[in-house]
Amino acid sequence: MTDKRTRLRCVGYSLVEILVAVSILSFLLVLVYQILCGMLRSSTVTQWESVLTTQFTNADTRIRSYMDKSSYPSLLTPQGNAILNKTEPSKAGEVFYLLFPGSPEGVEMTCDSVTDGQPLLSWYCCEPGQMGLEGLPDKPPTGTKVELVAKGKRRTKLKGIGIFDLHMNETPIGLASDLGSFLGTTSVSLGSPTRSTLMVGDCRKVALRLIPRGSAKITLPFDERVHVEIEIFCVEPTQGNAERSRKITGQTNVGVRSG
Repeated sequence: MTDKRTRLRCVGYSLVEILVAVSILSFLLVLVYQILCGMLRSSTVTQWESVLTTQFTNADTRIRSYMDKSSYPSLLTPQGNAILNKTEPSKAGEVFYLLFPGSPEGVEMTCDSVTDGQPLLSWYCCEPGQMGLEGLPDKPPTGTKVELVAKGKRRTKLKGIGIFDLHMNETPIGLASDLGSFLGTTSVSLGSPTRSTLMVGDCRKVALRLIPRGSAKITLPFDERVHVEIEIFCVEPTQGNAERSRKITGQTNVGVRSG
């Protein structure tokens, strides 16, 4: 009888053994949790980088294309193509110049320095009208106002870094068809509602610079074609650890003035 009771007592575990087992199990659970979190973070960053790469590529193509189309309004007449509203930058024609926010050496627009919906850069893409051409009806010049705009200001979830989205706004404009009344006009009539397209999300900073052609120094206002460099810095919005950037350079067909 005594041997049976002794065997029964030997089957159980001591308190020390239970504590050791719980400690080992807790350590393993924490280790597995950290591994899973690391895998999740890595997957999140990889997915973010994939989306951002696509956005960078599309933004590069779209911004370059729209800058290449930048132009002054013009009118086809029997005497040839007349450029409208292209006067000295300090006069009425300045409305159709590329508007640059700062000195030619550049400016950095961070989330803390911009307001939600603030245009960072703007220019016009105009289609010529026609007047007095035999057999063709008169029609006014038309165009589109293009703006790169900061929207959706917020903070990253972990580090609280300020970020915003870079949008391209396209607003149709209407221009007077009469050459005489149009010269010197400083206003344009806006047409249909603005169309806004997301270019790049999760921007921490956008750096803008004007690049002179050759050795000539740019002094604003500048009445010739100019190269514009747009460098976009982005940060991963969840952890705030991964950062990526892309530099876009385009050439405008119009002059530039401080916006």
